[in-house]
Amino acid sequence: MDALPAGLCMHVGRGNAASKTEVIYFPPPRMAHKAADTSRFYIDGTGFIDFCEKSKYSGSLLHYSLTSDADVDKRITSATASFETGPEGPELED
Repeated sequence: MDALPAGLCMHVGRGNAASKTEVIYFPPPRMAHKAADTSRFYIDGTGFIDFCEKSKYSGSLLHYSLTSDADVDKRITSATASFETGPEGPELED
């Protein structure tokens, strides 16, 4: 069965063009993420998909650890940056 009629469309990388589709490996408890084979995954001989450690999905950051730490850190960093610059620009010390 062809994947396209089922609604599956993967944007794989080819040549020097990066893949838009991302894959995250979620290791089982007490197994290190680096212990798994997360090398490039080849499809149909010419396309590929790369593994990543984190990916954005519906505005949230998913991390292989399945904790919200990376997402919370990113949101705090973004909020801090917006308060530092504010609508009038960055505050300057005298």
